[in-house]
Amino acid sequence: MAQDDGEKRGLAVCCLYIIALAFAATFLSIGFVYLHRCPLEPLIPVFLIVYGFTAGFFVATDMVFWMCDISASTVVMVIRAIGALFGFAWMIAGCVWVFRTDRPPPNATVEGNGCDPVVYNAAYVLVILALISWGTSILGKLCSCLCGSR
Repeated sequence: MAQDDGEKRGLAVCCLYIIALAFAATFLSIGFVYLHRCPLEPLIPVFLIVYGFTAGFFVATDMVFWMCDISASTVVMVIRAIGALFGFAWMIAGCVWVFRTDRPPPNATVEGNGCDPVVYNAAYVLVILALISWGTSILGKLCSCLCGSR
């Protein structure tokens, strides 16, 4: 019974890693394909490319550590902390670029001051999902600290 729980947990973790890698690959590919399709805010596709690459790299390294049962050394933890700070700063920049740009109409043209709806909507979804996941993560850690101290 305990082994079945461990196998189910391992399968769930593996599925989460695959989903996270798929999201990272999606944002990366949308950023590259639509790189010059948002003259309204040209940094939105760049935001998608950098965030997709960074997220994919960290998810892949986490997956390798988990699959190979490797404990992270101090150097790896410092690199991960620096990467997390970079990701946080990059997300703040992405929020500024996405939220200061007016949402393009569904029939927006790229010529002139338009922005392809695929690029904008992908960036918008990325920012919203990241903010929700960070918020729930912070709440969960606060709850575990508060409940664990009693």
